[in-house]
Amino acid sequence: MAAYSHDRYVALDSLRGISALMVALYHCAIAPMSHLPILKNSYLFVDFFFVLSGFVIATSYGDRLSSGYRV
Repeated sequence: MAAYSHDRYVALDSLRGISALMVALYHCAIAPMSHLPILKNSYLFVDFFFVLSGFVIATSYGDRLSSGYRV
């Protein structure tokens, strides 16, 4: 399977999903797992999620933005 297929980056979809999951786990603060360093600092995944989302949006709308607005 190619990394780029039908105007989608499959690997980035996975990373965005993992980032969203880590942020959700941070907010749930499940007691047995809350002491793990990855969960203590998983609020940082918010920034990573937004950077990836910005890249995906820029790639999908790049051609449309560069060609201008058509009525």
